[in-house]
This record gives sequence, structure tokens and C-alpha cells, in this order.
Amino acid sequence: MRPYDPLVGLMILAACAAEPRSISDAMDGRPNPSASGSSSSSSSGEDSGDSSTGARIDLGGDTPGTQCVQCSMQLSSMQSGTLALFGENVFASAALEGQPVYALGNRGPGRFIAAADFSLPLNEETDCPLVSWLGQAQDTPRLLVLGRAEPMDVLGQTHPAQPHLPQAYVGEPQALRDDFDIVAYYEESAFLDEGETPSDQEFATLLGFLDAGGGLVVSSEYARENGGYLTPEDLLSVNRLLEPLGVRALAVDLNWGDASGAIEFPCFPQEG
Repeated sequence: MRPYDPLVGLMILAACAAEPRSISDAMDGRPNPSASGSSSSSSSGEDSGDSSTGARIDLGGDTPGTQCVQCSMQLSSMQSGTLALFGENVFASAALEGQPVYALGNRGPGRFIAAADFSLPLNEETDCPLVSWLGQAQDTPRLLVLGRAEPMDVLGQTHPAQPHLPQAYVGEPQALRDDFDIVAYYEESAFLDEGETPSDQEFATLLGFLDAGGGLVVSSEYARENGGYLTPEDLLSVNRLLEPLGVRALAVDLNWGDASGAIEFPCFPQEG
């Protein structure tokens, strides 16, 4: 549990359809027969049930011929940041009470997850093929975790504190891709890392890793203009990596206490 921040969780309860469909077929607005819950929503972003929780997932874009499966998710959060989404890289976003907190996207051959809190990504309980999608069909991907000032458990393994990209990979995105399938970068609070941030060259290497077909996870945190877990300098730092993806972390503190609700994922990309 991190300082200054109440527990934030993301629970994804997925019920995948028995047969994959193409994204073109799944985006036609038909309801997801496998999803249930009081606050589900369609790909158009309009709630199909009780919208009291405001949880929804919006799907945009189309990748003809790509196979996919239907999934449903349930988000729950006590406190989080929020994201602004722009451009065409993001194809799916999850929101609580109308505020985007989680996004999936593609950049060239690479895939990425962007989140507004580091409790969200790679903690999902899901039947959706999220990890194999992100790691390009690797069910047990080679994972490098960066940014943290303390050890962190990710995908069942404890990763050491590693604020910076190892020097051997700086400026060498293909070498990084050769050795790892997924790189996860979690922006740390200046309260914990004393303002230590990766260089522009390190972030350029991570973007090059994505362009080489890697999977990238980038997580922000809750912030306020006059304080919060992240400082204004922290936000400037993480946005150097997020904005080229079409995502921007905002100085927002969604301290909503307890928000949750079911959302639909009509078409999640499936490898194969």
C-alpha cells in the first residue's frame, strides 16, 4: 500500500464468448449476451442498463479481419487520477462516473495500456487475453518494470526498484525489444523518489520499443494543482511518454469514496 493514497482496485470479471468474431462484426451495436450487471454499456458509450455508477467503456476504431472475443468488466475505485484521450491510437477506454481512467491502444505494431493509477494495469482478474495481446501472443511475457522507488509485484513476480531504464538499453530500442516483451513504467511521486525522472532519451527508447512491436504500460497517479500523490513536475514527466500515445494525465483527484459498476467489452483483440 502506497503512502498518501487510499486503496484503488481494478476488478475485471470477464465472460468471453465461445467463438471469436471480427472487430467489424462486433462493432455493429449488438448487445453482449455474455455480460451482466446493473451498469453495462455499449460500444457507443451509451448505458444499456442502470447508469447510477456511470461506469462505461468506449470502443472506437476498427481493425478489419482481427479476431476478438466478448468480455465484461467491473471497475471499482476509491481514488484515482484521470486521463484525456485524443488522436487515433486508443481503441478502448474505461471510465468511472464519466472520467477516463484506463485505455488500450496500438502504435504501429506495438500495443499499450495507459492508466490513471498504478493499481489498475496488470492487476486485472480477467478471462480476456489481455497479457497475450500486450505481449504479442506471449502467455508468459518477459517483463521489465521501471519508475518505482520500491519493489513492486507485477504478474506474479516481485520486481526490484528501478527508477531508470538500464543504461545498456538507452538509445537501443531494438535491443530492449529483443530482451523483453512488455515494459511497464509507473510514474513515481517526487515525495518518494526526490524528483528523480527518466531522461528524454530513456522515454524515446521506450517509444522506439513500442514501435519495434513491444508492449508498453504507462501509469500515472492522482494529482492536484496544489498537491497530491504526483506533483506538477511528475505530471510533466509522465506526459512526455503518454502524449505521443494520444493520452494525457491530468491534475485531477477523483476521490469518489467508492465507485463501481459493470462495463462491456464487445470486442477484445485476440491473437491467433
